[in-house]
Amino acid sequence: MNHLDELFLDRIKHMEDKIEGIGNDRVIIQQDFNNLETELQEARAQIAKLQRKQMGNNNKIALTRFRIADLEQIIKEIQVHHQADKKNLQDAIYELKINKEEHRTTRLDSSYSYY
Repeated sequence: MNHLDELFLDRIKHMEDKIEGIGNDRVIIQQDFNNLETELQEARAQIAKLQRKQMGNNNKIALTRFRIADLEQIIKEIQVHHQADKKNLQDAIYELKINKEEHRTTRLDSSYSYY
């Protein structure tokens, strides 16, 4: 429970105490009743506002978690593509080396054929 929640609970407790006091005297003055009703409506409005704010924060948290999960997936895909690109590059280098060796061997063979 945070500080604001405690303030609102204290305020509600104060109103309950007032209501009990009025009930004990068995005399309810319309002005007191109206004041209590107004305070109760204000407290309810503040609680509703805090609940909406908390829902907004919960939505922000959920959206942030979704973005994190999305970014993690993108990173995994990049890593997979990087590994594939790395393998393709290694294969291409290997092929070039083989072709270079074959070319050199062919040149050497052809130079021996003239003698």
